[in-house]
Parts: sequence; C-alpha cells; structure tokens
Amino acid sequence: MMKLDVEGFECNALRGMRRLLAAGAVQTAKLEVFDAALRAQGCSGVELQRLLSESGFRLYPTLPDLEEARCHWSDAASPPRHKPLSPNRLHGQAEFPYNIYAVYCPRGRRRTNRRSRALAQDQ
Repeated sequence: MMKLDVEGFECNALRGMRRLLAAGAVQTAKLEVFDAALRAQGCSGVELQRLLSESGFRLYPTLPDLEEARCHWSDAASPPRHKPLSPNRLHGQAEFPYNIYAVYCPRGRRRTNRRSRALAQDQ
C-alpha cells in the first residue's frame, strides 16, 4: 500500500508517477484529500480523484476487503459491501481533509476471485 500525504502536492506527486501507476506497481493507496490545500497548489480534490480514476483506480471511503474490491462484481458470490466513490465530486467539506482509499483496477483487465480461478483450473 502506498500512503500519500504531501500537504496539497498530491496531484503533482501523482502526475510524476503516472507511468509507475499505469504499470500496476501500486495496488492500493491511501490519500488525504484536502481541497483547500490542493487549491493552494493549483489542483483540487476532484482533480486528484480524477487523476486516480484515470490511472485505473477505484475509490473507496474505507479500505475494502481486497477480495471484494476486484474489478468485476459479476463473478462475486455476494454483492459488494462498499460501492466505489465517484471521482467527480468531493466526499467531504472543502475546508476539512478526508481520506480515500484507492484500489488498482484498470479497465480491460479482469480480476477474478479465488473460487472462480479454482473452477477454471478444474475444467
């Protein structure tokens, strides 16, 4: 897990590590979203969340069970307890920081749960 809390410079840090993120080197991340501090550096909370989403991450208010947070829910035995957050709006007040958890799940790549993999190997 990557923890990123650089006092408003999170957008700059994410832009600097785009290739690393796109390569899947980071599977989970915890970030503080503080819109006021981000705006002081020329970014915003929504822009930060969109950068994560565009890099293949789903956003959550708490760290989900990683088995539950797989890319596709269609092979899940039960529905997920946590729905991903929208990257297009703030999930707290602009003047107060809040944490988000990001789980890498690039589009076009299907993760499956252990049960699905075991069934596929048996066939």
